[in-house]
Amino acid sequence: MKLNVLFIPESILLLFFLTLSCQSVGQKLIIHQLLTESLNNRNIESFNQHLSNISSLNYNLPFVEKIELRTETERLLTSRQEFLFRSSFNGLDQRKKENLKFKALISWKSYDLVKFRNSLLSDCYSDILDIVFVSEKIALSNRFLDFFAEKEKMTELILIRGNSADLMDLVKVKEDIVQEKIRIQEQTNELKTLLSKREVFKSMVPGFDSIIGIDQIISFVSSLVPDFNNHWILQEYNFENEYLSAVLAKEKAESAKIVDFFQMKYTVRDDLLLQNRFSVGMGFAIPWKGSSRLKQQDVIIKQQTRNADRVVEKLKLEEKFGKARTDLFSTFENYKMFLLLRDDPDMIKLKEKIKASGRVEPLKLLDFKKSELETAAKLIDLKHKIFKSYIEVLESSGVLCGLPYRNYFHPLFPVLL
Repeated sequence: MKLNVLFIPESILLLFFLTLSCQSVGQKLIIHQLLTESLNNRNIESFNQHLSNISSLNYNLPFVEKIELRTETERLLTSRQEFLFRSSFNGLDQRKKENLKFKALISWKSYDLVKFRNSLLSDCYSDILDIVFVSEKIALSNRFLDFFAEKEKMTELILIRGNSADLMDLVKVKEDIVQEKIRIQEQTNELKTLLSKREVFKSMVPGFDSIIGIDQIISFVSSLVPDFNNHWILQEYNFENEYLSAVLAKEKAESAKIVDFFQMKYTVRDDLLLQNRFSVGMGFAIPWKGSSRLKQQDVIIKQQTRNADRVVEKLKLEEKFGKARTDLFSTFENYKMFLLLRDDPDMIKLKEKIKASGRVEPLKLLDFKKSELETAAKLIDLKHKIFKSYIEVLESSGVLCGLPYRNYFHPLFPVLL
């Protein structure tokens, strides 16, 4: 018996593997570019300009608070009049504390930019994952469609040859083909919607093989020890607390002001000598809180309330992190079980023996292929769930949006900015 062996030139094989490698590298670069662009959104520039306009405002408390000029005429006689000039002042400490309060307010509101940028980055990660998942589902649905087409052709061939076959099987497989086409169309429309948000993907849609591997995810998450005290979400409470502290310091400086006013008086009377017509006076405030005490108490209550909110938020983040981490490991165990089912060498040999025996009907043998496709579908769903849990772990731990920003879909976690 003569065997015909097909020899493929090494240059063609090399070109094939280089093409696959370049495509994978290109997809990684596109993902990295997309994550970087999400941090440089054009709306961020307008936000920066808005903050810059606020920061440029002159918020320095003036030294002179108020200037008054009063006159009083006795018995409507111009020969008996008084002219009073009075000016009140803001203390140096009061002016300093007011300026610090303004700076604390700018710092607090500037953190809105950080929150906005982090939300853009988080949305970008979710969109990339959805694009990868939907593109994998479309590829699998096309495999299912090929399977049903093969089953339809085989069923029709059996009927043509006059062999026994259930007509309902033919009807059922035709329905499966229509449903699969509908499913592919729905998935394609979903992918188009996702791609409309991320135009960079139009030239090359990535798959699961273009992002970090699952084993590396498990290794990274297993060794992850988050620092919740420095979580970026909790940092907003710190900025707000600094602002409230500045407000409290301003209130204290205002109530502690000593020099209240300075005044000069000129009296017009015929019986007074010229040197006796001028008088100068100053007013001093006795340090007394008065209603300022209530204002200070209001600020202190707000501080304590926000500190309590910060503790609650921290507990929520810790709980979310623990749940996401548990879900990740649990899903990974299920994923490993289906991998074992797919790659079980004994099961593979048994299927090969059954196929080679020739004792099983062709339609029954197709069930093997259907089972493989169903296992592949389950593996894709589990992969998607693993990556979703991975993103939740990164978000809840503060790592995803921690500085410096990194690409956590890349095996080497390169810096984005």
